[in-house]
Amino acid sequence: MVHMQSTLEELPDEILMIIFGYSDNIYSLFQTFLGLNQRINNILLDKRLHLFINFLSINIDHETMCFYYNSSEFQHITRILKSLNGTVNNNEIIESCLESLVRFHIQNRYIQLKNEFQLNQKHFQLIRKQMTHSEIQKAGNELQLACKE
Repeated sequence: MVHMQSTLEELPDEILMIIFGYSDNIYSLFQTFLGLNQRINNILLDKRLHLFINFLSINIDHETMCFYYNSSEFQHITRILKSLNGTVNNNEIIESCLESLVRFHIQNRYIQLKNEFQLNQKHFQLIRKQMTHSEIQKAGNELQLACKE
């Protein structure tokens, strides 16, 4: 009987993705595995694994996820992280990339909320135009009372 020694690198990509998917700490995962070799880098940064989206703790639809992954910021971060190898101190680079990722998300979320607010404001103004003066006063009084409570 021949005993075969198995290594992490011999596992299929799909199995490694499942293993990496269980990590809830992307920083530790990247710190531990990113830079070992190009194959591991590619697996960690694969869109199907959703590590970036999970890191940001956001629940987004498919369209938004595609926007994020196709953005120049995500592409740039991915290129930097894919190029890491074990010969350099990767911690600062990983930290910098994850900070950039968070900054990108906050900026996009701000724009999204601003647009939603403007749409709601326009909707409110349209409704208000259809109200009589007494209805506007009544709604204003109810709002003022609700704010006091």
